Amino acid sequence: VGYTLDVEGRPVRVRRTPPDTIVDFLLTPLRGSRALRTWARAVLLRRLRIPIEEPLAVVEIPAGRVRRDGYLLQKAGDTLPLTDAWRSWTADQREALLRELGGILRRLRCARLSHRRLDPDAWGVRNRRIILLDIDGLRCHPRLSPGLDARWRRHLRRLRNGLVREAGVPRETVEQCLAWQAVVAQGVAGNSDNGRQGRAEDVRPPGD
Repeated sequence: VGYTLDVEGRPVRVRRTPPDTIVDFLLTPLRGSRALRTWARAVLLRRLRIPIEEPLAVVEIPAGRVRRDGYLLQKAGDTLPLTDAWRSWTADQREALLRELGGILRRLRCARLSHRRLDPDAWGVRNRRIILLDIDGLRCHPRLSPGLDARWRRHLRRLRNGLVREAGVPRETVEQCLAWQAVVAQGVAGNSDNGRQGRAEDVRPPGD
């Protein structure tokens, strides 16, 4: 996703954010442009200790009267797609990878976050640790927002089916290692770790 530049000897990943639509333009005074919302999501994930490529800056470029192009700059590294790492690892490494992924999913659910494109392409592996690559699909849900558990079940089915189809992971292995039921049950239990994890609605990115 994106491309890599060398900036003063440091590799920087440049990811283009989705362009503003007319609706985005009209709502910009209330919620900011898409580029700024992508930056806010990156900052939010860092504060919640969800592993991602470190955000460095966001750039907006006017592209007409309404549309603006946006670019998110992140600290780059040697990252493998999740499915590639899966094929090259041992059985024990694969199991540890899936269990780590399950822990990240539970933290996202506990923070009342969901992801519209939660499939294998959204994840990568760096230094034998899993990271979330696609942060633009992230959505925050208010405390009383209905249907979050149903949405998470759909997300998990999509991720499971993608791992089965693209990486050849047995379905039972995915469900067991991801602690399938525990991800959704996290919503019933509330905050984990005696409240230390927090919710996305309690974390405000700079400028909010």
